[in-house]
Amino acid sequence: TTQDRSTTPACDAEQVVPPTTSKGGCNDEETSKEFEVKISRTDFIANTGGDVPATATFLNSPAKTLGALLDASTGSTIFVSEVYDGDCPVAVYNRTAPPERQLKVSDFIVEVNEHRGNMTVMMQEMHLNRTLTLRVTRALEYEISVRKRNTLGCSITYDANAGISLGIACVLDGPIQAWNEEHPSQAVTEGDRIIAVNGVKGSTSDLLEIIKKTEELRMTLL
Repeated sequence: TTQDRSTTPACDAEQVVPPTTSKGGCNDEETSKEFEVKISRTDFIANTGGDVPATATFLNSPAKTLGALLDASTGSTIFVSEVYDGDCPVAVYNRTAPPERQLKVSDFIVEVNEHRGNMTVMMQEMHLNRTLTLRVTRALEYEISVRKRNTLGCSITYDANAGISLGIACVLDGPIQAWNEEHPSQAVTEGDRIIAVNGVKGSTSDLLEIIKKTEELRMTLL
């Protein structure tokens, strides 16, 4: 199973070029403070031969051996879509870590083993190493209200298989840009994630369906 990097005509049909930098979805300096997470696989089998696969082809492997579902579809940070219980490495780490340093759903992984800013390299580290040192940020939710016309005025990318958010790849002319001009302290920028639309959370297809069918949109972002 591969992770798709897709765009939606509900926002804009232009080809998406992922941003080279990202604020990790954080709109406040305090909430963007990084913390460290150290985890180690117990059932790790190294890939010792052949070419290293492209990012999209090995995104599911860390989920099985780490205990977290990761979304690398947008920007230069990894979004945590799901965290599993049990005896997986992430769950073991979380049981002994204080709440403010646990790895949780909607966290952003900004660095993997001292690599940051390059999604492919970061995901290679997640896939190929037994021991991982992660730098993580935790963002606060914020909400915007816009009226969709023919477009929202943005391009998005998302994990079509198991994603729970829509990533903002870029902001164009349209309702979101108008919102940004009127609400600069809550401006939507590249790397932010839409996690709910009109109070509904769910899969990427659920979120897209609401955006496509509804004109008045209240969207929750990170």
